[in-house]
Amino acid sequence: MTAAATDAPNLAWFAQRSVPPMETARDWAGSRSISLPSSTALLCPWFARLTAVPLRSRPMLALLAAEAVSTTGSQMTWLAVPWFVLETTGSPTRMSVVLAAEFLGMALVGIPGGAVAARLGARRMLLACDLGRAPLVALVPLLHVAGILSFPLLAAITFVLGALWTPAYSSQRVILPELLGEDDRVLAQANAFLRATTSTTVLVGPPIAGVLIAALGATNLLWLDAGTFLVSFALIALFVPPGDRRPEAEDARGLFAGVRFLWRDRLLRPWTLAGAGFELGSQALFAVIPVLAFLRFDDPTVAGWLWAAFGAAGIAGNALVVVALRRIDPYLIVVVAKVGQLVLFWLLALDLPVVAFGATVAGVSFLASVINAPVTAVQTTRAPVSVRPHAMAAYMTLMLVAGTVGLASAGPVIEHVGFRAVFVGIAVVHTIGTGPFVLAALRERAERARPPVTTSKRARA
Repeated sequence: MTAAATDAPNLAWFAQRSVPPMETARDWAGSRSISLPSSTALLCPWFARLTAVPLRSRPMLALLAAEAVSTTGSQMTWLAVPWFVLETTGSPTRMSVVLAAEFLGMALVGIPGGAVAARLGARRMLLACDLGRAPLVALVPLLHVAGILSFPLLAAITFVLGALWTPAYSSQRVILPELLGEDDRVLAQANAFLRATTSTTVLVGPPIAGVLIAALGATNLLWLDAGTFLVSFALIALFVPPGDRRPEAEDARGLFAGVRFLWRDRLLRPWTLAGAGFELGSQALFAVIPVLAFLRFDDPTVAGWLWAAFGAAGIAGNALVVVALRRIDPYLIVVVAKVGQLVLFWLLALDLPVVAFGATVAGVSFLASVINAPVTAVQTTRAPVSVRPHAMAAYMTLMLVAGTVGLASAGPVIEHVGFRAVFVGIAVVHTIGTGPFVLAALRERAERARPPVTTSKRARA
């Protein structure tokens, strides 16, 4: 795929209403082609969709399994570590510092991590990150048992864990075209499966964590998370072959190649800046959930079920948007969903009971999934292949910097002002970002609907 081919988003696959009777893909070894029998597709179209090209690739199945296992462990840790800090210190501010330390590590390593991943290769980077995170997670309960786990040491460990997350995330997305090729529809399917897998871990991980924290304690739960990274390492090492490497192009050279691309693109620039504000608010909301469960209900299962509602709604949103995109313009979906989400953020500023609060948070997650599917497709297809790892790493870095601010500020605001101030701040940040985000989407939609000017028309003019 050339740079010219990615100057505008290729969303033609959204309009496809059925699956061809026969498709080919790299097989279990990543080389031969395998086909879905046409009779299966004709007699059972939904099965043809379900067994699309990514799910008939052994490396892709291994990648999905590794994501499911390791991210389920990470979702449990996301509840266990804040709960441990709240139990031992009683301070929402210290909890925010620990969460922000992880995000700070993600942000600081983001751009250079993308450059390293581009040179080292996605598979090697995934293996290195999994192998590095397993002992780091296990270090927390080990030091706690030894009686030498101090608060600064815990923050330092979470910082390093965050530093390993960003290159792993970027490599996971970059490896898809290396394994499956450059077909936009196949890559869109693969990304959708990855997103759905992650949403499922949000649904499963926190409720399990809430039960296990009550039964085993917060630190003992981290042994399980350490083991999940080893399982992920084994799956990738055994079943994911090295992908096709491409020489680095001229436009991809330099540490800030991705930043330059995002800034020059007239659609991705406002979307990225607005998205940073959205991420700040979203991470502040995530920081509120364990504090709310701890201070108001003194029950980790409440936080677990709130996060489970968030994950379940995300899965439902992914399912709906797949159907909606076959009939409705993707930019229109983005605009309507973003405005609706803004209304829900203002509802969170009200003093809601826990059930209504959970339902509103679920609504926010549902609409976030509806927004993210077309936005991710646009981001992927607009970036030239040579710049894609850098652009993805740059985008994630900016989101993580904003998320760090949201996590670091939520705890002190709760401690000194109260929950309501945090929710009002989240709503205000989303209000500021929704304007440019929506206007950019509407402008792009109008330009795409405008008929192209032919050479004969230019001559007559």
